[in-house]
Amino acid sequence: RGAWLHDLYVTSGAQGAGVGSLLVESAKDVARELGSASLMLGMSPHNGPARRLFERLGFRSTMIEMRVEFNS
Repeated sequence: RGAWLHDLYVTSGAQGAGVGSLLVESAKDVARELGSASLMLGMSPHNGPARRLFERLGFRSTMIEMRVEFNS
């Protein structure tokens, strides 16, 4: 019973104004209302600001995603 937050974007002009926090908190509320026991998301390890936001909002790392690229 888990929910997945897929693709959260905040435009550069709105960053730092609390928009991301409001969107994530709203997603958490909806997940709870739908009976979910958790909310998961994926993000780039190179996106430090997003990681700090998610950690501040209670998220923690739980898995590592790996990929191999093939030359076409």
